[in-house]
Amino acid sequence: MNELAEAATTNETLPPSGYDAIHLLVYGVKQTPNGAKPTTPGLIQLNACMDLLKQGLAKNVVIGGVNYGVAQGDTRISTVYADTLRKRLMDKGLGGINVIAEAEVTPDAQIESGSKDTGGEVDFLLSQAKANNWQNVLCVGYEPHVKRATKLYKSRGVSISDTDDEDVLKVKTESSNEILETKHPEFETRFEKSPYRKTEGNSFVKNEKLKVMIMDLVDRKGSIISWVAHHTPNDLKLKLNS
Repeated sequence: MNELAEAATTNETLPPSGYDAIHLLVYGVKQTPNGAKPTTPGLIQLNACMDLLKQGLAKNVVIGGVNYGVAQGDTRISTVYADTLRKRLMDKGLGGINVIAEAEVTPDAQIESGSKDTGGEVDFLLSQAKANNWQNVLCVGYEPHVKRATKLYKSRGVSISDTDDEDVLKVKTESSNEILETKHPEFETRFEKSPYRKTEGNSFVKNEKLKVMIMDLVDRKGSIISWVAHHTPNDLKLKLNS
């Protein structure tokens, strides 16, 4: 496997407000009779990403993550999301879009040192941006998560605000909730009333607020959170996420 993936090329110029790539954050997988599938918040990201791709706003999608303690055996989280997205693209007849999954382009010998937290996902995106000379990236995340993702990018010196400097990588972070609300005005209301939002969703929000607090106080780059993610046994993560 190659460590760096070659981005899709096109002779067409980017449309107005277009991006070199979409960075799709992942949110775990669940085991089903048909194999591993993205969890509810993960499906929200995929829905939002599909809306953007249907508009022709990017030709590349980057998905980080090797194992988050939400998959069993050799299942790799970025592969699960990538396979799901590719199937959706095929079903909709959308071609020419390159989906780069970290678990697919990382050498086997290095796979366990890959992304197991959001900071690692950000670092993987930055490696792909450097390799492919991207200048304009959109990072899509579940609303409570966007604030932390933004902080992680800023802590790595990435420009979040608009700039005319073509030599500076610009990353815009956007809530998948807002993306979906634009096309489906009833989304937010229905989502807030959903069983997920009333149970797991509330816990997710609290955890994100705690992680942001840790970053603000002692862990600006998310290094402590990353260390914990890499050193917590997978079986324990499975229990915590069940």
